[in-house]
Amino acid sequence: MKNTHEHHSSFSRKSKHINESERQQIERWLKQKMPVREIAALLDRHRSTIYREIKRGLVDHIKSDLSTEVIYQADHAQGQHNKNRGAGGPGMKLSTNSPLINEFRYQMEVRKLSPYAALKKIQKKQHVPFCQRSLYNYINLYNMPIDRSSLPMQGRRRRGHLSAANRLARNNVRGTSIERRPSEILSRSEVGHWEMDLVVGRVGSKKTLLVLTERKTRFEYIILLRDKSQKSVVSALNRLERKYGAKRFRETFLTITCDNGSEFLDYQSIEKSALNKGKRVKLYYAHPFSSFERGSNENANRFIRRILPKKTSFETLTQQDVDCIAEWMNRYPRQIFNGRSARQTARAEKLHCITLSA
Repeated sequence: MKNTHEHHSSFSRKSKHINESERQQIERWLKQKMPVREIAALLDRHRSTIYREIKRGLVDHIKSDLSTEVIYQADHAQGQHNKNRGAGGPGMKLSTNSPLINEFRYQMEVRKLSPYAALKKIQKKQHVPFCQRSLYNYINLYNMPIDRSSLPMQGRRRRGHLSAANRLARNNVRGTSIERRPSEILSRSEVGHWEMDLVVGRVGSKKTLLVLTERKTRFEYIILLRDKSQKSVVSALNRLERKYGAKRFRETFLTITCDNGSEFLDYQSIEKSALNKGKRVKLYYAHPFSSFERGSNENANRFIRRILPKKTSFETLTQQDVDCIAEWMNRYPRQIFNGRSARQTARAEKLHCITLSA
């Protein structure tokens, strides 16, 4: 028989289990005394995979002269495979209508919490007889009766890189680039360094949300703007400074990093204090198409979208409404803080926080 091993790729069938049809072929070829190397090539498998499969299917066979021999039997190998597949442990021992499961559904569907945050929230009130991994298994493997659209986005996080854009946008030739931002800000070693962005409503909705995210504690401010303009952004920061007071504002807002949107290009007005002649904050601009440089801000925007999905009109919103959203975010149990909220972390870091609508 022609040797086809040279065409074999040990990677083309990666993580694919041998099926019942292939087991029947292995049994037939072994009876024909075919070498394992050729069987592996014909099935496009690695030799080690075939050796393990043969070992799984070995049985003692009694010949006609009552002597015994050890042979590979496809039916036995398939039975072992099925047995192993079913040995992954028992399923969840909770009724889909149990009070505990209903509480999880309420926290995830109504309160818009992630499975992790819901678990931490419920654990404060009662004993939960399973861990975080079991909860995710119950949702993904055991079909927990929950509206999947209510859950946060799942999947691998894509990491950005700077190769796509290594300069400021053409319409922002005078602002300070993030490249000149002190390196210790990246390490999140101190509080007072913020990221800023806008969240817009549906087409035709003029009102906009100005979102400020503190990098270390993830504390949030959301300010309702009447429109998406440079003047509205500056006015919102002026109001925030007046609530803090000039000295306290400079202590709380050391730097702000934003994108190159036209609404943020008046850096002089953003940096200038509304209460005295000095500067109130240092503004840095991220690279174009590099939202990962404001990762905490982008994640905060996804939180907001759980409450205000895209194509939602903001025209009926009030500052009290967005304060409630900000408070929900600031009290949200964060896995990065081992279940503590941004507000708890901000308090521990002695970050001075205020309520905007008060």
